[in-house]
Amino acid sequence: MKPCEGLNGRRRQAFSMLELLLILVTVGIVSAVGLLMLGRARHKSIRSQCVQNLKMIGTAEQMWLHEYEDRLPWQVPQSENGSQGLPFVFQQFRAMSNYLSSPKAVGCPGLQSWRPPAASWDETTDRNVGYGLNTTASGAASSILSLDMDIEGGEEAATAGEGSRRLMFCGDGSASISSRFIWSKTNHVDSGQFTLIDGSVVAADNPDLQRQFRFFLSAYTCVRFLMPR
Repeated sequence: MKPCEGLNGRRRQAFSMLELLLILVTVGIVSAVGLLMLGRARHKSIRSQCVQNLKMIGTAEQMWLHEYEDRLPWQVPQSENGSQGLPFVFQQFRAMSNYLSSPKAVGCPGLQSWRPPAASWDETTDRNVGYGLNTTASGAASSILSLDMDIEGGEEAATAGEGSRRLMFCGDGSASISSRFIWSKTNHVDSGQFTLIDGSVVAADNPDLQRQFRFFLSAYTCVRFLMPR
C-alpha cells in the first residue's frame, strides 16, 4: 500500500511551523535577556563613573579644607578666592576648580542627555552640574557634603533673586522623619552616591540614605543643600 503523501506532507508542514515558532520564541527570549543584561551593564558603568566623579569632588573638598583652615568655599570670602555669598552651586564648584581636573567632574554621567558637561569652567552653569552641596555641613564625620542632585523629601527654601535651588531637610524630634528622604527614580533609580566631610564616597540605596540622615540630622535642626536648577 502506498503511503498517504498528502497526510505526510501536512505533518511535515506542521512540524516545520512548530520548529519555526520554537526558534522565534528562543530568539525572542535570548534577545530580551541580552537587552536586560546590556541595560544592567550600562547602569553599572554609569554609576561607577558617578562614584569616580564624587571621589574627585571629595578629594577637591579635602584639599580646599586643608588650604583654607577647615573652611569650605562658601565660608571663605570672595576676596580670598572663596565663594561666600554667591547664589549658584556651579559657582561653589568653580571656586574649587584648581583641585578639579575638569568641569566634567561635576556633571553626573547619568544626566548627560539634559545636563551635559561644560567644555570649560568659564562656560559652566547650573545646567552642567549634577550634584548638590550641603552648605550647612559641620565638622562631624557623618555629615554629607556633596551628593547626587536627585533626592526627594526636602522643602524648597525661599530665595531672594536668582540662584540655585535651596532644599531644607529638617528634623522634628521623631525617629521616622528621615524615612521621607529618598532618591528619585529619574537617574540611578532609588539609589545614589554622596561624599562625607572626610572625603569618602558612599554608594547608598534609600535605607542607607535615611540612615545617614539620622546620623547627622538631630531633632529640630535643619540642613540646607544648594542644588542645581
